[in-house]
Amino acid sequence: MYRYVRRPAALSAKKGKLALTIKHLTELTQQQAQSQAQLQEQAQSQAQVQLQNQAQLQNQAQAQLQSQMQVQSQVQAQSQAQLQQQAQLQAQLQAQLQAQLQRQAQLQEQLQEQTEALSNIGNPSVTVNNILVDPATTRPSAFKAGISLSQVTLPAGASPPVPFDTAEFDLDGEFDPLTSTFTAKTAGIYLFNVSIYYIANDNIPFKLGVGLFINNEPVASEDADNESYLRVPPVNTLGLIVKNTVVVELNAGDQVVARINTNEAGRIVGFNNNTSFAAARFPSPA
Repeated sequence: MYRYVRRPAALSAKKGKLALTIKHLTELTQQQAQSQAQLQEQAQSQAQVQLQNQAQLQNQAQAQLQSQMQVQSQVQAQSQAQLQQQAQLQAQLQAQLQAQLQRQAQLQEQLQEQTEALSNIGNPSVTVNNILVDPATTRPSAFKAGISLSQVTLPAGASPPVPFDTAEFDLDGEFDPLTSTFTAKTAGIYLFNVSIYYIANDNIPFKLGVGLFINNEPVASEDADNESYLRVPPVNTLGLIVKNTVVVELNAGDQVVARINTNEAGRIVGFNNNTSFAAARFPSPA
């Protein structure tokens, strides 16, 4: 049978070590707690700093945004002002252009009136049955044409237009020397006269005539003034003169030419007062 032996000294020593261990652990626990508290405090401080930094960044971003908005607002205001200035300038330019166009129209109207007044000098408007007549119907219309060549040869049986290629005068610009054609600018009653100085080649009887054509239609036949001529020596160098005179009514745009007809070859004597083509309109309404 065992007997319990009490060892108070050894037990006290163990208790002392245990107490020291507990104390040491307690101190370590306290140190760890303090360290964690410090770490938490540092973390909170850093978090506070970060929050402050973020707030500053947000404030800076807000300030930049406001600055950008102000700049954009200023740019928009400047653009709007420029657009308004451009619109005002365009309106001013358009007004000036309109005024110039109106002035030009007025000047053109005045020029037209002056031109008409000059063209009607010595040929005033007239009245018929107390009705004012268009000045164009009383404007002078007359011409006289001749042949610049000394002679124009003509074969027998020919019936060509007489080549009147020069105008002594033409009051209204109605005669064309290139085509020997008179074109009426104004409707009215016209007096035409054509005269030809002709020399036949042979001393035999022959026929000679001159006619007037309106729009290629005979108004005075080439045979209307035909006559038979006999050249008898010794005067075989003398020429013959044939004439035709008509009074006709023309419309504006009608064309008139003179044609010659002969059965004997010869020559038209040009550059001579006896060879001419002339017309004049009566100064009265058509």
